[in-house]
Amino acid sequence: MIDIIGEFNGGSGNFAKDVTLRRKSSVAEPNTTFDLENEWDVYSKDNVDDIGNTHLTLSGSDMSMEIFKIYPNPTSLDYLTIESTDELKVEVYSVIGKKLHQAIVKTSNSKLNISELSRGIYFLKISNGQKTITRKFIKK
Repeated sequence: MIDIIGEFNGGSGNFAKDVTLRRKSSVAEPNTTFDLENEWDVYSKDNVDDIGNTHLTLSGSDMSMEIFKIYPNPTSLDYLTIESTDELKVEVYSVIGKKLHQAIVKTSNSKLNISELSRGIYFLKISNGQKTITRKFIKK
């Protein structure tokens, strides 16, 4: 997923001036269109409250998954900690969509080894077998 901020559709390059745009947690897949109303939360200028904290609940008609946590984000460590009550399949992708790593998280407090990754932005595709979400993380 690559988000481009600036001029689009022949409009103003200042459409995001003095506001913070944050992707809504309900948006799990990348797309090629910009939809401010349905995909973005708009905050006052320079609002970075809670960036890097991921606390999510997935649920469906035939399954329920307790909240899980992924931290630290951003990280300069060689691992991410994943706390979950369910077994999770975790895949790491580059910003161009190349799968770099895959792991199964089985314990409530697992360390995902990211030592082979260089500094940059990556995406975690997390699945419990029925629901899948994608989240960004930064390795410093």
